[in-house]
Amino acid sequence: MSVRPTAQELLEVQEFFGLPSPGLVEKDWHVVKALAAITAVDPGEFRLVFGGGTAPQGEGRRIGGTVQHQPVHHQ
Repeated sequence: MSVRPTAQELLEVQEFFGLPSPGLVEKDWHVVKALAAITAVDPGEFRLVFGGGTAPQGEGRRIGGTVQHQPVHHQ
């Protein structure tokens, strides 16, 4: 998965899943690449916690349409 998908590949996946835009497929491709890079990092004494979409952030604030990650210290 190191090579970026072509426009034709994005269109084929969009059509297969009936998505409204090939941009959604491309976004997900970038998210998967980012998560793979993040999970390859040794967090040491921290544990990485992932949430997507409208994951709660802080005191009831919600972030829409984004992937959030937060290092959590564990004992």
